[in-house]
Amino acid sequence: MKLTFRNVYNVHQFFELINNCQGPVYLQSESDDKIDLRNNSMIKDLLSNACDKGGIHRLQVLITNQKDIPQIIQYLITFDTPHR
Repeated sequence: MKLTFRNVYNVHQFFELINNCQGPVYLQSESDDKIDLRNNSMIKDLLSNACDKGGIHRLQVLITNQKDIPQIIQYLITFDTPHR
């Protein structure tokens, strides 16, 4: 399932969510290359530094395990706001 995250203000918390997923969570390029974001410190550091305090404006990921969907939805509802 493809999901688009918008305005991810807490990159550390976002990657904590991704690292806890049971299946791979891919960042997919336009040329169809896929990179698993789980426990990928290089991508985490890159995005953290590039986005600084403004957060990630838009990030499209591919969720491969349906069992991960409820925790991702809970994250979207609960945690990812600019005021927390």
